[in-house]
Amino acid sequence: MFPDGDWNTFNPTNSFENPEKRFVNVNAILTDSNDNPWVVDSGLLGSRTFVNGSKFVKINLNTNIVDQIYYTSSLNPPLGFALNDVRIGSRHAYLTESGLGDNILNNEINVFEEHCDALLHLAQGETTIYSLLQQKLPDIKCQYLTINIPTVVDVNHFWAQYIDRETNAQMKQINEILSRQLIPLTLTPIEIRMMCAAPFILQTTSNQFVKPSQYYRARITRRIDNVTVEVFFVNWGNTEQIPIDQLRILDASLLKIAPLVYKCQLRSIRPNIARYPLNNWPIQAVNYVCSLILEHQVEAEIKSVARYIVNCDILLDIQLNNRNQQKPNEIGRTTLRQSLINKGFADTSNEEYIFEVKIKFINLI
Repeated sequence: MFPDGDWNTFNPTNSFENPEKRFVNVNAILTDSNDNPWVVDSGLLGSRTFVNGSKFVKINLNTNIVDQIYYTSSLNPPLGFALNDVRIGSRHAYLTESGLGDNILNNEINVFEEHCDALLHLAQGETTIYSLLQQKLPDIKCQYLTINIPTVVDVNHFWAQYIDRETNAQMKQINEILSRQLIPLTLTPIEIRMMCAAPFILQTTSNQFVKPSQYYRARITRRIDNVTVEVFFVNWGNTEQIPIDQLRILDASLLKIAPLVYKCQLRSIRPNIARYPLNNWPIQAVNYVCSLILEHQVEAEIKSVARYIVNCDILLDIQLNNRNQQKPNEIGRTTLRQSLINKGFADTSNEEYIFEVKIKFINLI
């Protein structure tokens, strides 16, 4: 049985407990494009609809747990309202109702249309998913740009921030709003791609979470289990697993500010095939890159901007040994790409070594 035995134990002859967390009267099951089953539970037995028993339930087969629940009781439907079936069309799930019958068609048509619209809104895959403005990407006409690197994902994949007054002002505005008293997100259904405020939480060796002191803008990218989600921090580029009870509702004004980081890729480079036949970057190379650019302000040479990815190289200062020991060593310049090649970590690549960014969307399509 899925999602678990307790969901299938509702028995009105013995107990009326927990109809919101148990199947009362299942009328339909449909799988979405990600093979996740969605269950239509009418919540109706005889002429009685149990409070919070009428619901639309999504089950994650990978974790065998319920991911999302939409309760029709939040719509204040008429007495006797009962979900019946579901059909998928375009980006909507169309739910039909069977409990009211001719009373709806003849006497309560206006009431039904009102709740029908609400149901369609409720069934959309993105009911509480908020999108941000597209982040500002560098102008390709600007060949050189000073940037800050807050996150390194891999040797050829990192996130960059502008160093300018506009970014500083936006960051100050965001931090000021997020330092106020925030409302817990636990009262809102958790959805993939939902924007929220999340803390960067440190975990101790005893697996205890340190109480967060600062919140940041984040997007929920996937659900780990019943109590944990993975979030992406849109101003910094890092991804973390955060307890759901630590998430907060994001102030609507912060949805009007675009992400303050953008993806960068080190141009025309790949792992040294002779040394790393599996085509993976070694941890030594990652650590080397971090030592040079992570949390540093660096000068980037912009090569191209495509698919919202900035293809670039990073300029590095190096000391040149002077044969005349009476003179100080001179400062020369190289690039991060060339430095990785010189150290044997990398080879040149005629075709771009594109990093993979795996983002899973839950779509009702």
